[in-house]
Amino acid sequence: KLPRRKPRWNPPPFWLEYKNKYPDFNLQPCLFLERRGIDNPSDEGTACDKRKADYTCTIGSQECAASELGLNTQIHPERVCKCDVESKMLTCSDWEPCDAEDQLPAVTEPAPEVVDCPAGPFVTTESDDDASCKDLKFMCEYPLVHWYKEGCGCGCEPKAGTLIHETCPVEMPETGELCRVADTCKYDESCCCGECWQPTRCTCENGHFDCETMLPGCIHPCEPGDGCGGAEDKPCQAGLQCVDDSSDSCNPLDGDADCAGICVLDSCPEEDAGFTYVHIDIFECESTPYKCASDEEAWSQEQCGCGCKKASPVVANDVGVVDPLSLGHADCPATSHEAMDEQLCLVDLNCSWGEEICCGKTHKSFRCMCDAGEQFGCMYTDACMMPYCADNCPADEPNEGDTCESSDFGGWWDWMTQTVGKCKYGNALDCSCSVEPMPHEKECQCVDDTWTCKTTGCGDICVEIAVDFLVDGTEGSYCGTDFPCNEGFECVDDPDDGCDPIAGAVDCGGYCAPTPAFDIDPMPAEPVPVTECPMQKPQLGDSCAVEHVCTYGTTCGCGDDKQATFECMNGSFELSPLSLMTFCLGPTCPEDDRNFPWFLEGKTCQESGGLGEDCHCSCGAPCGPDYWCECTDDGTYSCRKMNNHNLMCACAAPPVEYSVTVDEDGNVVEEEPVVAEIGTCPDAPPTTGTECDMPNHRCGYDEVCGTNTTSYVCNQWNKQWGQLETWIPDCPPPV
Repeated sequence: KLPRRKPRWNPPPFWLEYKNKYPDFNLQPCLFLERRGIDNPSDEGTACDKRKADYTCTIGSQECAASELGLNTQIHPERVCKCDVESKMLTCSDWEPCDAEDQLPAVTEPAPEVVDCPAGPFVTTESDDDASCKDLKFMCEYPLVHWYKEGCGCGCEPKAGTLIHETCPVEMPETGELCRVADTCKYDESCCCGECWQPTRCTCENGHFDCETMLPGCIHPCEPGDGCGGAEDKPCQAGLQCVDDSSDSCNPLDGDADCAGICVLDSCPEEDAGFTYVHIDIFECESTPYKCASDEEAWSQEQCGCGCKKASPVVANDVGVVDPLSLGHADCPATSHEAMDEQLCLVDLNCSWGEEICCGKTHKSFRCMCDAGEQFGCMYTDACMMPYCADNCPADEPNEGDTCESSDFGGWWDWMTQTVGKCKYGNALDCSCSVEPMPHEKECQCVDDTWTCKTTGCGDICVEIAVDFLVDGTEGSYCGTDFPCNEGFECVDDPDDGCDPIAGAVDCGGYCAPTPAFDIDPMPAEPVPVTECPMQKPQLGDSCAVEHVCTYGTTCGCGDDKQATFECMNGSFELSPLSLMTFCLGPTCPEDDRNFPWFLEGKTCQESGGLGEDCHCSCGAPCGPDYWCECTDDGTYSCRKMNNHNLMCACAAPPVEYSVTVDEDGNVVEEEPVVAEIGTCPDAPPTTGTECDMPNHRCGYDEVCGTNTTSYVCNQWNKQWGQLETWIPDCPPPV
């Protein structure tokens, strides 16, 4: 949406010389007076232009030499009007440059500017000659970046905000971070045989941290097999535990005292947990059969040995020796964790556990199946990963305030529109300014067992925000396609508008600046291929002879700081495929968002406002604008996207263990989905983190102009209340 074209204003002959002589008085044309039909305002009492303040404007023109002003022009204004900042009123007077002294305050020459050159830790200067810096090629070691300043030269310095460690940080630093630390910093913990140490060491070398991890495991493993216990109660060395020696006739389980034992690793099964040891040598376990009691089953573990443990009854052969094939599943295990072991199924089994609640129904969330003689194969059902509750929408559109069952729509998320699922009625709106996808004429949500409906029109979506900026072709005014600069001015790129022609952007806007008296061509007549990465980001097609990639900007940066990688292909710079790879999880950059409102960003504003509609991840909370353009203190718009639509939302519960029904043949009986039992919303807003009995249910509070502005959701993952984002709507003015 382009700003409306204003009538072109042709500056008078004296305009540029007066602006240069009096730069502190913000000279402006009195166009707003002429548009109001005021050709000769009174000395006092005429209102200023409310959009501006602290300025002086001129009216009319007269001809005289006025050599005492030191100007070349012989055309001067007839009257000058000064706007008072506090009263917002003009004070006007006649301008007599030929017969009287200058009526404007004397211009004081500015003091010579003192050049403040970069300085501080890790700041280096490659050259103090500005001219040589244009052709100087040098690299800055990460995280240092290039700097150039007129009158100072060029070099390397830490990027703004870079942390320089003066002492060992609490958290382990990344290799390459800046530091000035003399000590060796130690991190992590590794323990062996009861002794612990910190294996990761970070040293500050040449101003950068260099971290390495030494061997974290046991260099000399703890040696099991020594005797322990007995009448002397002999202990094991650190890292070992004492278990009963089953090879002797002394058994503490039979009430015997002072039994001798054997030392095994601390990581091995404990006798207190119901484990008994037969052999501590795993090879002896495989070569020597042993028998367990009828109510026990055999166990074995690498580096620990084998023995018996309490378990469900198992099948034994005629001599009572455990048959490994008998240790299997004859029925569905009580929990899904038991199905994840390595035991075989003795019969065909189809088992399910857990629950997921969505669209008012309960589904099983985890399933394991196996054939006789095979192990279980398991998977999540993801029954509520993409629930579609539109089938529960009433055929006839409901009215605002009608009762409904919120549980019938629990977990509904529209993946196509990336919004909370809604029941839609009427036709889809076709609004030219709306951010896709288009909403319907009427959309309803069941919140707190009550229908909340919204009837929309294009006027509700296309929020008009006043835009007012200068496009008259003079110095500082906007320029671009269809908006040329006046003679004597040229259109230069605006570095703050997010549109960078160097990065390949087209149709970028800018501002009018005086045309230089002569052109400076920094490039040689014949392009000379560069053999090292340039200090500044190259342009596509620049001549090169670089054998490695050149990377500029920072990871996940935006605008001028956006990371770009170039490769020298066939003698010219081209964008590398690495530039297309990103590992950032945050919101995309504005320049990558085709819907971002660039026509407002940085432009003059009067009030804040929103554009589009966004219900992303609200889980029933009121929808807000997709973009919010804030009218900042400097009087310009700063826009941002309200939410990151790359993030996925889910309201399903994790697997919850519960018993299953099995028929006489050992097969699981599939249960019909049952309607979930849902509690009711509290009368007052619940406390975040307290227990709730309404899985995936939302309750609204704090009504503002007919809309619940605060919503709480009962989280199915932890069965606790959580508060969603609070949104204050723009209420219509009272009638």
